[in-house]
Order: sequence, then structure tokens, then C-alpha cells
Amino acid sequence: FMGIRAGVLALVVKAFNRRRAGRVWLEEKAANGDITHVFFSSDRIAMLLAEDIRRCRPQHSLILVAFPDPEDNYADMSLWERMKSLFRFRVDMDKGPFDAVVYSSVALNEISGEGVCRQMNLGALDAFLKRAENKVYFLSADELMNIRCAELLRSDGCVAEIYCHACGEGINRRYAVAMEHTPSVRTHFVDSSYLALRNLFTREELLPVNFVEKGRDENGLIEGWVASDFAAMVVGFGETGREALRFLYEYAAFVGKDRRKSPFSCLAVDGKMHEIQQEFCRAYPGLTAEAGVSYLQSDLSSDVFWKALEGIVTKLNYVVVSLGDDRLNLKLAIDIVEFAHRKGRDLSDKFVVLVEQKRQGSLDELTLDYYNSIDVYHSCIKTFGAEEDVWTYDNITNESVTGRAKRFFAGYNMACNAVDYDAAMALWDAREHEIATCTDLRLHEKRVRQRSQDYANCFHVACKKALMGPEILDNALAVAAGIPGRYDEKIGHCTHEDGHIVKIMDYHAVYEHVRWEASHVALGYAPGPDTDEILKTHKFIMAYDELSGEIRHYDYLVVKTTLGVVGD
Repeated sequence: FMGIRAGVLALVVKAFNRRRAGRVWLEEKAANGDITHVFFSSDRIAMLLAEDIRRCRPQHSLILVAFPDPEDNYADMSLWERMKSLFRFRVDMDKGPFDAVVYSSVALNEISGEGVCRQMNLGALDAFLKRAENKVYFLSADELMNIRCAELLRSDGCVAEIYCHACGEGINRRYAVAMEHTPSVRTHFVDSSYLALRNLFTREELLPVNFVEKGRDENGLIEGWVASDFAAMVVGFGETGREALRFLYEYAAFVGKDRRKSPFSCLAVDGKMHEIQQEFCRAYPGLTAEAGVSYLQSDLSSDVFWKALEGIVTKLNYVVVSLGDDRLNLKLAIDIVEFAHRKGRDLSDKFVVLVEQKRQGSLDELTLDYYNSIDVYHSCIKTFGAEEDVWTYDNITNESVTGRAKRFFAGYNMACNAVDYDAAMALWDAREHEIATCTDLRLHEKRVRQRSQDYANCFHVACKKALMGPEILDNALAVAAGIPGRYDEKIGHCTHEDGHIVKIMDYHAVYEHVRWEASHVALGYAPGPDTDEILKTHKFIMAYDELSGEIRHYDYLVVKTTLGVVGD
């Protein structure tokens, strides 16, 4: 018995020292000014992000706040229960990539009112939350708790930048708009489904443009139009599936030889489609049958699904499988590939099945490698959405993407407004300030929409490159120089003497308008007599040939800027 008491006492002392060490670290570091990242969860995605920050920002400090501190939760325990609790926590938490682990006395979601850090018995932590350059992360699987905890810190005076793991739809979209109007609130919703799809479309080999036939002239030179339809299917219409449809509608918006949008179709399938479709179509009213989008409610074991697939499989280009379960996703992807082969689809000809795999196990990898090694399947199953790819510091903060968008914005303004680079960057900063401070909702939404197009344009550089031949790509800057910065009816849109180049630039200008139009439909806009950011209508959602010469030239300027990016 004496030995047990000594062991328990040793554990109590060890636990006390562990807690004290974390608090001493806080007190010592609070005044040194280092950029610090504060994590309020230690689940897998938080650890992946912390490890990435440690690699790419080794000079920064990382803190993990652990909940709850077991030695502080004995009020209602018997002596025996206290002893068991101490033994259960006899091993210190591995700090991993963190500089310090500090232990709260109470779970954060149980706190109310002011003095959050004081209530956690971590008063020194408050200094870290009151520095604007620091960052705070709520990344648990419980979206509502993440949001509530973020709100709790903000109401308590936190000025550090907060990243909150939550989807970007529904009420969260309203929260995001409200936060854009409140400069003092720097809370970002991190939508892992959106980031997974965005990462997917940065892989050039998987862009929809590589799954259509490129149009060529009589000499076999690529002209910028496509000679085949694009047909897709999205299986599973949860968060990732809905994002996939919107991405596909924009990224698979091409121009045909007739200078009009080439045919697009996408079948979205889900066992609960009736519950999902109505709200989705209210938010995105342009994604209808007229736009080539159809919705099917069906269980995947039902003949309804397989008969629907049979009807389109020989022309299908692109399949996205996202059921919320890695192994179910992989099974269905393999079933679809086997079914397509049996029905005569040549899987070597512009066909891919993209399967979401967040945490692919070794057996899943082995199975995927085996099926992709079978000759008749032509390695057509590709994975996306791995947590290791999504949960990186650069990915959730958008740092490199924002840099690319700013450079595209600068190039565009240098081309059309004849300003230098610094002046163009000042225009970007002025717009950001306007977004943060403007009280006119229509103007605010306009600026946000315009900013979204700068991001879209930098992502679409790879798509446009794929529809340009070497005679354009190898001479990008010279070709760009032939597009004047301002439209003059006498000069026209393109001054090149080479008719082939003029023709390609014309097709690409039409392509840019088709892409721009599709991106607006995917944002929820519809055609209207006026542009209204509240009604979500835009007067230029129309056929390219119906636009004035001056408006068409804006599309040429996007092409000119794209060529500048390619030439650099």
C-alpha cells in the first residue's frame, strides 16, 4: 500500500511539473515577439498542419492547448477513480512539432463570459491572443464547436488571426460575408472540401481540358477550340460533390468551332438528392438541365444508378466519387471502371475516375496500384483530397495563391490602364481596404466578385496553355504585344499580321468569355438586364457575339495577361 501511495504521489508531482513547465514557457515567451501559432486541438489534421508549419516556418513558435487537464478534474471522483485517472495519464503528451503543450483546467466550450484564459488557468496565454501577427487554429471535426470557440475568443478581445475548420455553405457563407464587413474580425472558415478540389485542379494533367479533343486547323495546328463534348458524373453530392460540380462547370467551359460554348453535361447522383437539390439549386439557379446539369436520387446498389450510368458511359470523360468513406469511394471507383470496360468504353481515350481518399491505407494503395496496373484499365483511377495535401500552411492561408492572383491583377492593370507594377499593387491594396471597410453591400459584393476573378484567372493559365500550340507558347510575349491595351475600332483587337495567330487569339477571347460566364453561374449569378450584386444578376451573361467590341476587348486583355504570365 505504501508503494502505491508513493507511486500516486510521484505521478501527481510529475503532472504538476508538466503543467507548470508549460505555463513557465508561456510566461517566458509572451514578451519576445516571435510569431506564434496556437492550436486548440491535437487531432490528425492539426498535427499535419503543425508539422508543415514547423518545416516551412521553423523560426515560428507553436503552442498546443490540451483539454482538459486531468489532475484538475477530481471534484466528483472517489479516491480510487482519482488514482485510475492519474495512471491513465501517467505518460506525458508527446510535444511532437510543438514548442510547448499547455494544459487548460476546463474545456474551452464550457467557458462563458470574459477572461477566457484566466478561466482556463492559463493567464499568460492571453498575451499571445492579443497580438495581431499570431494565428489561432480550431480544427476539430466538430464544426459548430469550432465556430463557437472562435466566437468566444473574439468576444473576449482576441485579435490574432483565427482559422476555423468549417464548410463554406449555408449559414457559414453568411458569416463569411458579415466578417468581410468587420475589419477587426479576422476569422477564416477553412473548407477542406473546397481546398481538396482546388488542389485537384492545380494538377495540370487532371484538368478537364485534357479530356476533350483539341480543335486544329488544316495544318494540324491547335486553334483554341475543342472538337468534342465534355461529359461528367459526380457520385456523392455532399460538400465535396457539390464543390466538384461547381468546379467542373467552370473548368470544363470550352468554346466550339462555331465560337459558342461547347456542350457540357454532368449527372450528379446521391441517395439523398431530394434533400440536397432544392437548397443547392436555390443558391445556384443557373446549374439546371438547360446548362447540362441533371440530378438523380438513387442508392448506388440500385438498378436506377447502373442503368443511368449505362446510358452515358460510352461518352463519359470525367467521374468524381466522394461518398464520405475512403473505402466505399475506392470500391465504387473500381466498380465503375470495370462496368465501363464491360460496356465497351475505351478507358485509354480521355477517361478518368477521381476518387476521394483522405486517409488512404496501405491496403487501399496496394489495391489501387493493382487495378491501375491492369492494361485494359489504363491507370484511369486517380486519387485526390489526401489530408497531407490539404492541411498545409500555404494551402489554408492562400499565401502563394494570393501572390499569383496579385501578379495577374498587376499584369492586367499594367496592360489596360498603363500603370506600373507598384501602382497596380496599390490598386489591389486599395480594393482590399474597400472590401474591409465599405458599408455599401452592392459595392462590397462587386469588389469581392472581382477579386474572385483574379484568383480564377491565375488558375486558368494552365487551361489556356493547353489550348495553345508551341508557335504561341514559345513566343508568348511577342504575341501578347500584338494585343493593344485599349480597344480602337480601327485597329481591332489583335494587330498581328499572321492570320493563324489572330484566329487563335479570337478563339481564346471567346473561350475567356465562356469561362467568365460559367464562373459567374457557378457563383450563383444569372442573366439580367442589369448587374445587381444583391439580386445576383449580370448583364454580360450572354453570347460573346452579342457583346460590344469594347466589352469583348476585356477578354482579349485577360488573354494578353495570360500570355505575359506564360512568357515569364
